[in-house]
Amino acid sequence: MEPPIADVLAFCGTREEPRKVIVGGPMMGSAQMDVNYPITRQNNGLLAFGARAAQRPNAENCIRCGRCINSCPWVCPRWTSGTPTCAMTPRHWTS
Repeated sequence: MEPPIADVLAFCGTREEPRKVIVGGPMMGSAQMDVNYPITRQNNGLLAFGARAAQRPNAENCIRCGRCINSCPWVCPRWTSGTPTCAMTPRHWTS
């Protein structure tokens, strides 16, 4: 008999109520809508995320690749302590 996800989480103990549950691992797993779904022998992982970890980050155009340093016509971006310093620097970098 396969136990439901809720029973496995109750047995293991969680710090808070899971907001997102993934069965099968972080890369190829699938998110489960219902914690009453059973765990089977084929499931090789169970991830439970709290409210803070389940939130998606805000989308930004900047992926912090650093290519702007080489292509800036002002030749002004200089990285100091992980933050670019430039008059043309977007506001979200310096905050």
